[in-house]
Amino acid sequence: MPKKKSTPTEAQPKKPQVLALKKNPSTPPLEAHVKADAPLTLEIESDPPVVSSTETTPEVLAESADALPQTETITSTAEAELKPGAPSPTPGTKSVRPVLRKKSDRVGEGEVSVDASGTPGLVDSPGDDALFQAVGIIVGDVTFDDDGKGKVSFGGKDFPLFYASSHKRSFLALQMQIKNTGVSCQRLIVYPRITHFPKREQPHLVSFQVVGFLPEGKEQDAGGIAKTLGDFEFKLAGLWQFIPVCQTPCVSVFKNYTTERKDFIKAADVAVKVKFMKGSHIPLTWKDAPVRPFRFNPKLDKEHQGHAAFVQVKALFVPDKDVFQVLALTSTPASNPPRFLKAGKKDKLQVASDKIRAAKGVKGDQVKPQVVKK
Repeated sequence: MPKKKSTPTEAQPKKPQVLALKKNPSTPPLEAHVKADAPLTLEIESDPPVVSSTETTPEVLAESADALPQTETITSTAEAELKPGAPSPTPGTKSVRPVLRKKSDRVGEGEVSVDASGTPGLVDSPGDDALFQAVGIIVGDVTFDDDGKGKVSFGGKDFPLFYASSHKRSFLALQMQIKNTGVSCQRLIVYPRITHFPKREQPHLVSFQVVGFLPEGKEQDAGGIAKTLGDFEFKLAGLWQFIPVCQTPCVSVFKNYTTERKDFIKAADVAVKVKFMKGSHIPLTWKDAPVRPFRFNPKLDKEHQGHAAFVQVKALFVPDKDVFQVLALTSTPASNPPRFLKAGKKDKLQVASDKIRAAKGVKGDQVKPQVVKK
């Protein structure tokens, strides 16, 4: 029988290989505390306390943890010191950089306009004095209720005022100032506090932590804050990214790293540790931003996610929208942030699970027992 001619099979196209890129851990130098003098026990630290709160479920917390760049996570079993210059897990590879957009140029000393032409570039690390921070100035009518709770009114809205233990004297001094002078309109130096909720369509809430206040005619005593910021202007420095519970991209402000804080965290209870290292996610609108905000993609593995850029901006608070709007860059965006503290994913899930179990236990005690008829 004649042999059948064999026809060569068509070669299947090969799928392109995807290389896994890993980023080097950030290792900027330790923070430096920046303080500014001001009247009536006004003392400003560049590193604000953890002031934002997010009511979330364990699933949302897990997604949030993956959305953040991999950096210094402190757990109760951590023993090794975080050493600068640590080698990359995959030598020879480069970290995935945030994508740059064109449009920005210098318009003044130390500032970059977001509407100008050109690109400021993306440096590897910020300057030695770079810190995570969120501080600004607001002006409004301050009132207190019978329980001593305060609020400030401006832009046709009311915003709650509160204080941390380190600034209680400033808060009480503000109460005495209004009581003695009868002048409710005050110029306050504050940290913004943002409360997010699990549902992305549910709007966040804005309140302010009082750091100090500027009596009329004493603005010059406030040091650098009043000289560099106008009314309703803020210094914001943090990671530029989307978080799962907010439709607007945020500047995520975390606790700056110090050895003292690390020692405190290692010895603290899990719930205390997570609360201490909780970040503040500040909604920010930024037209023609030179760096795209990082967005977590659940379809990609960790090696292909990339990471958020560290940005430092001057922003204006817009009360009718409860967001901050960028006025100018104050430093070139960096691919690696200063060293900071972030709670581990397991610790977050444990705290969230404990809260849920505690809530269910309280409800369970309130439920009447069912009577089963035989």
